[in-house]
Amino acid sequence: MALTRPDDRAHEWALRLEDQDAIVELYPLIRTEPPRSFEALDAALRALRRFDWVLFTSVNGVTHALARASAKPAGDPRRPQVAAIGPATARALEDRGWPVDLVPAASSAEGLAAALLAGGVRGRRLLLVRAESGRDVLPDLLRACGADVAIAPAYRTVPDAGSARALAARLQEVALDAVVFASPSAVRALAGEGGSAPLTWPDGCRLVCIGEPTAEAARAAGWPVAATLAEPTIEDLGAALAALRAPR
Repeated sequence: MALTRPDDRAHEWALRLEDQDAIVELYPLIRTEPPRSFEALDAALRALRRFDWVLFTSVNGVTHALARASAKPAGDPRRPQVAAIGPATARALEDRGWPVDLVPAASSAEGLAAALLAGGVRGRRLLLVRAESGRDVLPDLLRACGADVAIAPAYRTVPDAGSARALAARLQEVALDAVVFASPSAVRALAGEGGSAPLTWPDGCRLVCIGEPTAEAARAAGWPVAATLAEPTIEDLGAALAALRAPR
């Protein structure tokens, strides 16, 4: 099977899956780079007290943004409240001394929006820290309910062409029984290897997606999705892969 996520957790996941007798190959289909400009992020970090909430939607956003933050908000009575899209993002914040006030039950933009809207956002100033290009579902939902949302890009994702070519070749060999995608951008990176002709997904290789947006990107590429995980955890992934391997 193949894992396509680009961060250190891919190695951790590979080790955990190998403990379950899986043979894991790593193909980091995207990599993170600095945004084209840090101007919006730096200005927002200097004026954190102006915001009612700061929203983080990925571990990458935490890592890149807080590397530029000059102070931690812990202990500051005037600090904004902090929301994390999921448990992994919350842990990354807390490990860096940033207390987390809200983690939604559903780790998605829609889940985070629903949790924030339940407390009321009209007239509130919210800072959204995210990738340079991201889904606008969260800011659109919040703005529609009267929130003032500022977006601060902390990083951008770019395709890793070498990994994409290598995985495309491996799929043509029909050598993998499962591929796991963790983001829509990873799906698009591989889909681009098809050139003018769509990349055909091989029979017998199960496509597993983390999050519905990732699954939507796979379906848009014409690929069959065997399983979609609601939460990005190794426990859920292991269970999904075991279910796919089980005889029917």
